[in-house]
Amino acid sequence: MAFDFKKEDAAKYGREVYRAFRSKGNHRWDTCVFVNESGAYSAVFRHSFRKKVIEDGKEIRRNVIDDEIVVAAPDAGSFTRAKFPQLADAKELKQSGFFARLRFLAEAAAYREAWPGHDGGVVLIWEGKAYGWKNCLRDAGCERPGAIAIDTDGHVFIAEGGNDYDGAKCWVAMPC
Repeated sequence: MAFDFKKEDAAKYGREVYRAFRSKGNHRWDTCVFVNESGAYSAVFRHSFRKKVIEDGKEIRRNVIDDEIVVAAPDAGSFTRAKFPQLADAKELKQSGFFARLRFLAEAAAYREAWPGHDGGVVLIWEGKAYGWKNCLRDAGCERPGAIAIDTDGHVFIAEGGNDYDGAKCWVAMPC
């Protein structure tokens, strides 16, 4: 089966938010994460290869899927807790900055749901658990270096510099 992966994936799973791949010879292993309009996440682990085919009397190379595994969940929290296949690519995804950021977003969403009235502002996270809320992102000196803050738009910040006694020096945006 040969087709344009990107178009088909966008139609089937939604907007791509993460992609990693490795290749060897004419074989390729892709890991893609998609999110659709309703906030559902899908991870696609795909092994494909290039195959010569005759089309209209011409020999051309096409991408052909050899194996594909899909992990889907209705939201970010469920996705981060989902059972992933025992693949090197799945391990790489779970160790990526993207996945860590997704865990922070899921933790912040759970905190906001558990504590009504904290719809705005930022949720604070330390060692993977939400521990507080602030109106806005300020006073890095009140937080330990390494603390995470997530605003309502999904932007993730980390407290850097300083020490545990004096607090952090500043908030720095984490890359997407």
